Amino acid sequence: MMHSRLATLCCLLVMALGFSLLPLAYGQNAERVTLTGTVTAEDTGLPLPGAHVILAGSTTGTVTDLYGRYTLPDLPVDAYRLHVSMLGFEPTAVDTALTAPGRYIIDIALPEAVLELQEAEVTAERDRRWERRLARFKEEFIGTSARAEQTELLNPEVLSFTSRWGRFRAEAAAPLRLRNHALGYTITYHLTHFSSTRARIQYDGDRFYEPMEPESPEQAAAWEAAREEVYRGSLQHFLHAVMDDRVAEEGFVVYQLPRVRSLGLRHARDGAPRFRGRTHRFFSSAADGAHYELDFRGQLEILYREAPEPPAYVEWLRDQRRVPRDFRTAYLSLNERPAAIDRYGDVVQPFAVTRYGYYAFTRVADSLPKAYRPVD
Repeated sequence: MMHSRLATLCCLLVMALGFSLLPLAYGQNAERVTLTGTVTAEDTGLPLPGAHVILAGSTTGTVTDLYGRYTLPDLPVDAYRLHVSMLGFEPTAVDTALTAPGRYIIDIALPEAVLELQEAEVTAERDRRWERRLARFKEEFIGTSARAEQTELLNPEVLSFTSRWGRFRAEAAAPLRLRNHALGYTITYHLTHFSSTRARIQYDGDRFYEPMEPESPEQAAAWEAAREEVYRGSLQHFLHAVMDDRVAEEGFVVYQLPRVRSLGLRHARDGAPRFRGRTHRFFSSAADGAHYELDFRGQLEILYREAPEPPAYVEWLRDQRRVPRDFRTAYLSLNERPAAIDRYGDVVQPFAVTRYGYYAFTRVADSLPKAYRPVD
């Protein structure tokens, strides 16, 4: 009974996060755009040199010059989230849809950050409590996969934690810096929200990937192999397959469940009503031409038959009777209908889509830049 209850709690563990994927026909669209503008201080209007300007979820970014100007050239026509940050100012994100080739000017004013001075409390008990909470945060944010063991949080000191009435929260006074030695990326994560309960984990923020410099051709090849292994069967891979109309060819089988089941990890052999999901029924282009719409009732059950469940996933379930299956199962449900998704696959409304099963197991350590696709 105890094991069954633990398994039930793990089954209820979900994450509501944004997606990451390529635009439709990326690499075949020769139309390009250039983003440019000036970053200034909101209160004085003075330019801010040295501000970081990035495209969220990507490896594309720059720093403003002495006059606060930035330029991001040669971008595909698409929708983007522009994230701007600088020490001493509140970070700002701007969502923009660039639907035609050309040059776009986006000026951004950053509000000055308000620093709250708190009385220092340094005790052995506080330090032990903080360390326990840090361990929980790393497990729930970075993950428990094989890649998580090789992902290092470089600046944990910027984190503060609260726990009240069964809800665990984390805040970061500065962007989190992570080094993923398994995939070869340094990640800057601007954390805007993190909370968890026994049944649900939610976090959100803009992230930026910097490829690490390999020490040898063998290490570069190992990184690329690890990235492809993470990609295959992921939500990113699934949505690419949907956009390319290659769901079956890429190894996915989709079922639609007419109602949301609380135990999202149960396999369909439990006899619940289900029917094959047709992508044109739940995924379509929006009227504005810059977004897609994900719209369905109940849940989508997504089976990936080209890879087995990893041991770490089965361990995460905390069900000692569970044995690894030769395929992976994940579920999606919508908190808002329809869920608007830009042409890069980011969910416009935070937490509009909830992940269950294998997609809930993968965390930041198993994330890739939105423009990633395997070399082949």
